Amino acid sequence: MAQTASILSALLLLGLTALLHLTGTPPAATNKIPGSFRSIPASFSISTDLVLANATKEHQLKRRDVTITWDEAVAKGQRMVDMIQRGGEESPWTTVDQLRANGWTINVISTDQYTEDYNEPGGPYEQLGIDFDENRKIDCRQDRRFANCYEDENTHQDPTDAQFDQVYNAQDRMIAGVYNFSPLYYAELSHPNSPRSDLARYIPQPHKWSDITWVLWTYECMMQHEDPTRLKYIFKHQIVTENTKYIMEQAVGVGVEEFEDEWPGVRYMRGSTQYEALMGTPHAVSMAYLLINHQNDLGGREIESITMFTSFFSYNLLFTLNG
Repeated sequence: MAQTASILSALLLLGLTALLHLTGTPPAATNKIPGSFRSIPASFSISTDLVLANATKEHQLKRRDVTITWDEAVAKGQRMVDMIQRGGEESPWTTVDQLRANGWTINVISTDQYTEDYNEPGGPYEQLGIDFDENRKIDCRQDRRFANCYEDENTHQDPTDAQFDQVYNAQDRMIAGVYNFSPLYYAELSHPNSPRSDLARYIPQPHKWSDITWVLWTYECMMQHEDPTRLKYIFKHQIVTENTKYIMEQAVGVGVEEFEDEWPGVRYMRGSTQYEALMGTPHAVSMAYLLINHQNDLGGREIESITMFTSFFSYNLLFTLNG
């Protein structure tokens, strides 16, 4: 029994030694955590040792589920910029009634509890002149059966449970994307063995972030007696998509979860290689189609800059339109 206890003690000592070797000694005063984590109060409830170990472990790994290279992102971003300039087919989706007719439920929430981190002193809202109290969150969820799918024989598909939740501020010309999972995303999860070309039968029209968001933006502007063509700022809040985070890290030359630059962050102007790479990310592509397919209202508008910044452990993007 004594021998067994000695072996267990030795193993425990080895484990602790390895952990200290990986993480170093945690700072005593501020609990400053490496990577994308900021200094947090010493009373914070999460174990600092545990977070340090996990952060260091992630730093040693490559980012998983990345399906795009830097050069591919640049090339795709260049195509997006060109498409914005040329314009595309005008979206047929213009009213809230069209969304409801295709299984989308809209819930307007009068207060914003999602982007409070942007409202800190010296943060983006203060510096851009955005009044937090004017924000309204609108949830749009595909939670009812729908008939308007691509193939006539599939007339009553089950809901996809997709959701596009944004914060809108018509007065100060701002949209913030806070929780977005498309019908296509859920269709891929529900039918993992189906070719992507076959998934169209399982998703409603409209199904793109750009179409849904534009309809709800114009709806909110109408309710607030504001002009929707004045749109200026579009945030993508707390990004989790691996491809986007990877390209953001590559843009500033850091490793996994090592981008850490609070507002005002890093701004890339149109024409720079970093701008083009960021325009090739999933978050920017959806932004691009907002302009490409709504030329009647946004013709001539372009994304003049893209700003990367961190806020409360998370990556964020701001797309600023000209005009």
